[in-house]
Amino acid sequence: MRWVDGFNAFVRPFLTLCFFALYAAVKAAQFVILQQDHSGAAATILSMWGEEDWAVWAAIVTFWFGNRTFNKERGRG
Repeated sequence: MRWVDGFNAFVRPFLTLCFFALYAAVKAAQFVILQQDHSGAAATILSMWGEEDWAVWAAIVTFWFGNRTFNKERGRG
């Protein structure tokens, strides 16, 4: 069935976008709370970005772009 294939292809990007929206909302709330000490936007952003954020970023980039590289090396893409 064609609509099932379309829905199946839609699930992973949709969940990724939902997670990104939630992550962005949490970071925005964190920014607002940390801005209350008047330390400046740049200092606040730098204090918000930690090792866990780098790990999430690396996982997302690897998931979306790493697969293409592996497929090209294997001759599938």
